[in-house]
Formats: sequence, structure tokens, C-alpha cells
Amino acid sequence: MSARDYDIKDRMLSEFADKLCKKITNQTISDLRAMKDCLLSGDDSSLNNVWDEICVQVQYEESVFWDSYLDVISSMIKKRMAPLETYEKMAIWWQKGNPEDALEENEDDFNSFFFDEDESCDYIINNYILSSAADYTNQAIRTYLDNTSY
Repeated sequence: MSARDYDIKDRMLSEFADKLCKKITNQTISDLRAMKDCLLSGDDSSLNNVWDEICVQVQYEESVFWDSYLDVISSMIKKRMAPLETYEKMAIWWQKGNPEDALEENEDDFNSFFFDEDESCDYIINNYILSSAADYTNQAIRTYLDNTSY
């Protein structure tokens, strides 16, 4: 096989994984928007849901609760990944870096191949969720940021 063949396969795999990651991201953001009863920003905050709180922290400053937010996001992503087929989970995990060592260890038995759920989850958080939070805004977020930026 030529290097070009590997490039095409890698690109196809990357596009397949990207679609899965975007779907999981959209579902997770939707779930976070639905969370309105457990806001940590306070009753006097202009923020409407947990997604707004996450966006503010990414765009301005992490709160002391940041790790709790990451735990919630991580558990939501893992819930969305659970029903995926093994090859779909592997495709996502493959995007996080170079899993060649794991491939070499399991090259004879595709069914015993594993993926690292935590690494896959971190990949989605860092490359999809947090970048979406950095780019997202609405009136509540703008109002909150305007009141904290002095």
C-alpha cells in the first residue's frame, strides 16, 4: 500500500469520527441547556442553564466548580458513547493521537481491541465541547460577561 492510500484511509476515518463527535457534542450541549435547576452561578445571575455557565467560564474565567462541570460533561459524553459500536468508539479514540502501540498489541484479534473511554471523552471535550463553548454566545452570556468585565 502506498503512503497516499494511508492518507486517504486516515482522512476517511477522521471524517467518520468527526461526524460522530459532532453528533455527541450536539446531544451533550442540548442536555446541558436542559439543565436549569442546578445552576452554580447564583440566583441573581443572568445565566439560564448549565451550558451558559460553561460558556462563561470558557470565555472569561473558570470557577471553583470547574472540575464539577467537566465531570458532568464527561458523564454525558460517556452515556452518549455507550451505545456506539466498537468500531465507532475506536474511530473516535484513534483521533486523539497515535494508538499504534495498542494496535500492535492486538493486531491478531480485532474483537479484543480496546479503546480508552477517558481519552476519547477528553478528546471530545477539548476539541468539540470547549471550542463550541468558546464560540457560543447569547444575550444572557453577554449580559453576564459585561457585568464581570470591569
